[in-house]
Amino acid sequence: MPLAGNAKTTTEILGAPLLDSPRAVGVDASGDVYVASFNSDDVFRITQDGDVTVIIDSTGDGNGNGLDKPTSLAVDASGNVYVAGQISDNVFQITPGGIITEIIGYAGDGKGHVLDRPENVVVDASGHIYVVGFFSENVFHITPGGVITQIIDRSGNGIGDELILPWGLAVDALGNVYVAGSDTDNVFHVSPGGVITQIMDETGDGMGNGLILPWSLAVDASGTVYVAGFVSGNVFQITPSGITTEIMDSTGDGASNGLAGPWGMSLAATGNLYVAGSNSDNVFQITPGGVVTAIIAKDGDGAGNPLLFPVSVAIASSRDIYVVGRISHNIFHIELTANCGDPTIDGRTTARDALATLQRAIGSRMCDLCVCDVDNSGAVSASDALAVLLVAVGRDLLLSCPLCL
Repeated sequence: MPLAGNAKTTTEILGAPLLDSPRAVGVDASGDVYVASFNSDDVFRITQDGDVTVIIDSTGDGNGNGLDKPTSLAVDASGNVYVAGQISDNVFQITPGGIITEIIGYAGDGKGHVLDRPENVVVDASGHIYVVGFFSENVFHITPGGVITQIIDRSGNGIGDELILPWGLAVDALGNVYVAGSDTDNVFHVSPGGVITQIMDETGDGMGNGLILPWSLAVDASGTVYVAGFVSGNVFQITPSGITTEIMDSTGDGASNGLAGPWGMSLAATGNLYVAGSNSDNVFQITPGGVVTAIIAKDGDGAGNPLLFPVSVAIASSRDIYVVGRISHNIFHIELTANCGDPTIDGRTTARDALATLQRAIGSRMCDLCVCDVDNSGAVSASDALAVLLVAVGRDLLLSCPLCL
């Protein structure tokens, strides 16, 4: 299907036979990419130069703790990689130096709460790890020091709202954890103090747009949560005050690119949300202003390498997106066009772009000079933000950024 919008270049960076049903992708601070190959029981690192290395295989830590069916991975700020083995019922840490350690196994917390079929692992900014057990119906918190605690189980909030077959998992910068029950069609918030609250159920937004089989969650810096319903074919936004809005449905971009089976989601620093439609074989960008654009479709790179059943999306920068195709056995790099004065990458210059430029000026947001340095001065300042705002409100100003490298 034709794609409207801002896909600049799409490149397949790894495929079969090395990749066999890839299930997860992550990116570290240096831009190196990690991809978990489900059927071959290994994880690859792909450097910016294109070098490919196996960082863990079926032997796991080499001390008898094997890796069987890696299904999820996460990368922390220090470059440590965490990999969950779905069948081996464990999670490994791989340091940048290559040291492999099993940080949790089937025994879970060692107090009778087991870990059975981990489907998701996430890590927060402080290096705390969280892992969800699909069959054990629980979530564990693992501190940087290795202390393991079960923070929620099947009983959910303990007042009748159960957590059954949890899958989706996310954590925000303050340590708030969000987990979705795929069979109970609900989402819970677990505060750092252990208070558990159901924040969404099968009624969705309460306006006829229901939630069925939530498999993916994401949360931004402000605590806004995003929920994808695999069967209901939609994406919801839940604000910190509890307002729930359906921001995308099966119509996708409203043109010819529909959404079916949303699975993987990832948020960029720009506030753009990226959603993989596993059954529609595509990935969408949703801007903070609600503009929906398909950035890759079934034809993949358009050079004979298709994208089939995408299940995971990762973001290296506001312009570099990575997506894995589980059935096409490959991973794509999508480099998006970022126009001068458009850091939100939605094809327009708006007040949101002015705010993003100001945030870059004060150091609270990433933005390339070729996007935010609109007066071509060599630095981003408040004057750049003012210029973007003036253009957004209709002033006839010329924005001139340095060339993108």
